Amino acid sequence: MTKLVIIIPALNEETTIKSVVERCTPFADVIVVNDGSTDNTSEIAKKSGAKVIDLTENTGVDGATFAGLEHAYREGYSFAITLDADGQHDPELLNKFSEPLIAGTVVMVHGIRPSSARISEKIMRLYSYHVYGIADILCGFKGYSLAHVYAPNIKMRRYKTYSTSLPWCVINDGLTFSEVDISVKPRDLNDTPRIGGLIKANIRILSALAILLLFDLRSLLNNPRKFIRTRLFKKGGGKAC
Repeated sequence: MTKLVIIIPALNEETTIKSVVERCTPFADVIVVNDGSTDNTSEIAKKSGAKVIDLTENTGVDGATFAGLEHAYREGYSFAITLDADGQHDPELLNKFSEPLIAGTVVMVHGIRPSSARISEKIMRLYSYHVYGIADILCGFKGYSLAHVYAPNIKMRRYKTYSTSLPWCVINDGLTFSEVDISVKPRDLNDTPRIGGLIKANIRILSALAILLLFDLRSLLNNPRKFIRTRLFKKGGGKAC
């Protein structure tokens, strides 16, 4: 399936990256974005069959995601699916993300995790669900039509919340999306979350929410009719499974 690529941002995931890549390669090409890892993530990913983009500095999950999408678009891929490198996302669900994209029925497919541990995530989920119809905007398991989502919104790279900025663009443009319920494998006790510890993570998520609120305020002021139409009469939100 040459149109589709799987993008895996990774930071110090040498213990899991082999399994994740090998489970993804039967579905499509795989790009691992090595986000400044200090372990053997890059070497293991290459040996496991992935193309690896090595970033010299840690840019965070949003920066790594953008680097992967940018490379995919330049290489001529039509669709991209992002998922985590720590093994929490099940590659067996990849078809449920790719099929509606390739069929052209939606331009984005969004994963829905069973629950969120952090209070900031719960707040974000409440807002994104009631305003956008997206049940779990922070989930890293996403699929995009690059021509419809990435290409028109490259300017969003300036924000440190790229993974939530692109879904916002889908909603603001009144485009179609679908959602997939996913299971999440428990994180290893020795595995440090990429988003940071409890305080740092909550601050980052609330900062992302503040940026979405700013986006919405600008959208409302610039075009009130469009804002109401795209929020009250959403063209997405139907689950794919």
